Amino acid sequence: MRRKYKRKKYKAMGFVEALIAIMVSGMSAVILMQIAANTMQDMIQNERIDQATQYAVEGAVMAQAIATKDKEVGGGLFPKLSGVDRCFAMEKKSNGEYSFVQDENGVFKSYLPETDRNLYKDQAVIYDEKGEKTEYFRILCINYPPQENYSFLIGRVIVGQSTSSGAISKGAQVKDYSYYTSIKLQ
Repeated sequence: MRRKYKRKKYKAMGFVEALIAIMVSGMSAVILMQIAANTMQDMIQNERIDQATQYAVEGAVMAQAIATKDKEVGGGLFPKLSGVDRCFAMEKKSNGEYSFVQDENGVFKSYLPETDRNLYKDQAVIYDEKGEKTEYFRILCINYPPQENYSFLIGRVIVGQSTSSGAISKGAQVKDYSYYTSIKLQ
């Protein structure tokens, strides 16, 4: 009789061990799924940061193209101020040329990066090659020197997502990206 009791106890121990093994493997699966989810989230963030970087570099090229064209036509295409820091939206026209966005009176639309984000995130939207609106915006902030005659400017291209606050990278949203460039005027 003692043998039967020991066998039952042994069988019960095997069942408990199996339950423990299932529980451990379940917890391992949850941990691995969390690692996979974090990796996917990081990959999405990296992709969005890469896209913002591409738009920023394109913005620097656009600014230089506008400055070059401004020199060729004798002015009026590039905003020239002195001692003032302003940001401007840029666009690609249907003929492939670049320009700064102007209002109906021909005045360049300008923004302050610290206070006007809610304005320029909607007004400086980037359109893709198909002409469709993207979730990104782009502005060029120019640090104008105090003197009137200058041959180059320092610019900061800011690219961000219009769907985020631009302050932190979290989830599928990324912080506004800044790219510094010099723009030769003469």
